Amino acid sequence: MPRGVIGPLEAFDHASAVRPHAYRITTASLGGRPVRTSSRLLITPDADLRDLAEPPHTLVVPDGPGARRRDPELVAWLREHAREASRLASVCTGAFLLAEAGAGGC
Repeated sequence: MPRGVIGPLEAFDHASAVRPHAYRITTASLGGRPVRTSSRLLITPDADLRDLAEPPHTLVVPDGPGARRRDPELVAWLREHAREASRLASVCTGAFLLAEAGAGGC
Protein backbone atom coordinates (compact mmCIF):
# COMPACT_ATOMS: atom_id res chain seq x y z
CA MET A 1 0.00 0.00 0.00
CA PRO A 2 2.53 2.58 -0.97
CA ARG A 3 1.75 6.14 -2.01
CA GLY A 4 -0.88 5.11 -4.57
CA VAL A 5 -3.35 3.82 -2.02
CA ILE A 6 -4.45 7.04 -0.32
CA GLY A 7 -6.08 8.71 -3.36
CA PRO A 8 -8.19 5.70 -4.37
CA LEU A 9 -9.06 5.02 -0.72
CA GLU A 10 -10.33 8.58 -0.29
CA ALA A 11 -12.24 8.47 -3.59
CA PHE A 12 -14.08 5.26 -2.68
CA ASP A 13 -14.76 6.56 0.82
CA HIS A 14 -16.26 9.74 -0.66
CA ALA A 15 -18.41 7.67 -3.05
CA SER A 16 -19.76 5.79 -0.04
CA ALA A 17 -20.51 9.06 1.74
CA VAL A 18 -22.48 10.33 -1.27
CA ARG A 19 -24.17 6.97 -1.86
CA PRO A 20 -24.25 5.10 1.46
CA HIS A 21 -22.95 1.55 1.37
CA ALA A 22 -21.68 1.93 -2.22
CA TYR A 23 -18.38 0.44 -1.08
CA ARG A 24 -17.25 -1.47 1.98
CA ILE A 25 -13.58 -0.58 2.12
CA THR A 26 -11.08 -3.13 3.37
CA THR A 27 -7.32 -2.73 3.18
CA ALA A 28 -5.24 -5.90 3.12
CA SER A 29 -1.66 -7.05 2.79
CA LEU A 30 0.12 -10.38 2.87
CA GLY A 31 0.13 -11.47 6.46
CA GLY A 32 -1.88 -8.36 7.40
CA ARG A 33 1.49 -6.73 8.02
CA PRO A 34 1.74 -2.94 8.30
CA VAL A 35 3.03 -1.24 5.17
CA ARG A 36 5.09 1.92 5.07
CA THR A 37 4.30 4.23 2.19
CA SER A 38 6.97 6.05 0.21
CA SER A 39 6.04 9.20 2.15
CA ARG A 40 6.81 7.30 5.41
CA LEU A 41 3.13 6.93 6.46
CA LEU A 42 2.59 3.60 8.23
CA ILE A 43 -0.67 1.89 7.27
CA THR A 44 -2.00 -1.03 9.25
CA PRO A 45 -4.26 -3.09 6.97
CA ASP A 46 -7.63 -4.42 8.07
CA ALA A 47 -6.88 -7.96 6.95
CA ASP A 48 -4.51 -10.55 5.62
CA LEU A 49 -5.14 -11.08 1.89
CA ARG A 50 -5.06 -14.83 2.47
CA ASP A 51 -7.94 -14.63 4.98
CA LEU A 52 -10.46 -12.64 2.93
CA ALA A 53 -13.74 -14.55 3.12
CA GLU A 54 -15.11 -13.43 -0.23
CA PRO A 55 -13.67 -12.10 -3.47
CA PRO A 56 -13.35 -8.33 -3.58
CA HIS A 57 -15.89 -6.47 -5.71
CA THR A 58 -13.34 -3.82 -6.58
CA LEU A 59 -9.66 -4.69 -6.24
CA VAL A 60 -7.19 -1.80 -6.38
CA VAL A 61 -3.49 -2.68 -6.63
CA PRO A 62 -1.39 0.33 -5.59
CA ASP A 63 2.02 1.36 -6.84
CA GLY A 64 5.31 1.64 -5.05
CA PRO A 65 8.35 -0.43 -4.12
CA GLY A 66 6.28 -3.58 -3.52
CA ALA A 67 4.97 -3.42 -7.07
CA ARG A 68 8.50 -3.16 -8.41
CA ARG A 69 9.80 -6.08 -6.29
CA ARG A 70 6.97 -8.37 -7.39
CA ASP A 71 6.72 -10.60 -4.32
CA PRO A 72 6.05 -14.14 -5.65
CA GLU A 73 3.42 -14.82 -2.98
CA LEU A 74 1.54 -11.62 -3.85
CA VAL A 75 1.73 -12.39 -7.57
CA ALA A 76 0.36 -15.88 -6.85
CA TRP A 77 -2.50 -14.41 -4.79
CA LEU A 78 -3.35 -11.98 -7.59
CA ARG A 79 -3.15 -14.77 -10.18
CA GLU A 80 -5.68 -16.79 -8.17
CA HIS A 81 -8.03 -14.02 -7.01
CA ALA A 82 -7.88 -10.97 -9.30
CA ARG A 83 -10.17 -12.54 -11.89
CA GLU A 84 -12.84 -13.01 -9.20
CA ALA A 85 -13.13 -9.25 -8.71
CA SER A 86 -15.95 -7.47 -10.55
CA ARG A 87 -13.71 -4.46 -11.03
CA LEU A 88 -9.93 -4.49 -11.21
CA ALA A 89 -7.77 -1.37 -11.09
CA SER A 90 -4.17 -0.45 -10.51
CA VAL A 91 -2.29 2.70 -9.70
CA CYS A 92 0.87 3.32 -11.72
CA THR A 93 3.36 0.46 -11.17
CA GLY A 94 0.64 -1.70 -9.60
CA ALA A 95 -0.11 -2.59 -13.23
CA PHE A 96 3.18 -4.52 -13.33
CA LEU A 97 1.95 -6.81 -10.54
CA LEU A 98 -1.28 -7.47 -12.42
CA ALA A 99 0.63 -8.13 -15.63
CA GLU A 100 3.00 -10.52 -13.83
CA ALA A 101 -0.06 -12.35 -12.48
CA GLY A 102 -1.63 -12.51 -15.94
CA ALA A 103 -4.57 -10.50 -14.63
CA GLY A 104 -4.14 -7.34 -16.68
CA GLY A 105 -6.81 -8.25 -19.20
CA CYS A 106 -9.61 -9.19 -16.81
